[in-house]
Amino acid sequence: MAISTEDRMAIMDLLSRYNHAIDGGDTEAWLDCFTEDAVYEFPPDRRWEGIEQLREVAESRAANPDQPASRHWLNNVLIEGDDQEARVTSYVMLLRLSDCPRINHTGMYRHTLRKVDGAWKFAHRRMDQDR
Repeated sequence: MAISTEDRMAIMDLLSRYNHAIDGGDTEAWLDCFTEDAVYEFPPDRRWEGIEQLREVAESRAANPDQPASRHWLNNVLIEGDDQEARVTSYVMLLRLSDCPRINHTGMYRHTLRKVDGAWKFAHRRMDQDR
């Protein structure tokens, strides 16, 4: 069965809530975007498994006074799947905000989403930076 328009909109909302939460330093809202057993990969050498490791990442980021403000921008979002699991691919650009805002990196997000209690969440997230 193809993914419904309602599910597509809910997935787009999840992507936006994730970006607003990470950029705004809202740890709880950010964690709410993930399944309990989520995996987040940022090759070549960063990988976090489970909500507690993700919590450590978010709290460390929020506690770092030198962490520059950021804005995550997604586009060219492709969504495939059904009413319980979806694969999402998108382009990403991360802006670092400072006296002289700059593009920090660009790349591709590759996600596997799962519906949990009626809500879409990230089960697996991978960020591949352009080289």
